[in-house]
Amino acid sequence: MSNFSLADAFSINLNFIIYIRNLYLNYNSEYETSNIYPWIPINKDALLNMSDFDIKSKEIWNTIINDFSFISSDLIVIDLEYWVNKKFPFSDLFNSSTCSIEQYQNIKKAFEAWYWGSGNIVTRFFSKDIVINYYDKLINMAESESLKLKDTRIYLQVVYDKPSESWEIKNNNMIVISLNDRLPKEEEIFKIYYP
Repeated sequence: MSNFSLADAFSINLNFIIYIRNLYLNYNSEYETSNIYPWIPINKDALLNMSDFDIKSKEIWNTIINDFSFISSDLIVIDLEYWVNKKFPFSDLFNSSTCSIEQYQNIKKAFEAWYWGSGNIVTRFFSKDIVINYYDKLINMAESESLKLKDTRIYLQVVYDKPSESWEIKNNNMIVISLNDRLPKEEEIFKIYYP
């Protein structure tokens, strides 16, 4: 029997970048009210132009995904340590004026209130059964093909909304899934985690 395990994670860092992206989408839609969560009234001057934001956000997102691929200990603890120690430069996703810094700090506070409240509860509720279901199916697939899964812990990294299509969504120890996106097929996960 292998030491394969499947767990869910709800990265504060990955969810924050999606939160910021959705804020940008609200302010850059045709009518400026696309009703994507969050809708926070801010001074538009705090925002970068959309193309600069796309470049910088992809860079930060992919850095997070890449960093997470090298973590062999508890990904959830490391993610929180990164957040507390401000490892990723989220403030670079806003203009550098004093007004923009204040807006960024307010956005971060609003995000934390949501994340530590209903955001975390809803996402954990959503992911619990998914993890159990995937685990059972992966074990059954391995047994039916007389194969052994890697001796590792794999994370289904849950985000509350879809990441940009240009962002990486998997590495050697996790795959990103969202509450409102297509879930990966078991075969897709199996191919990643079969040695």
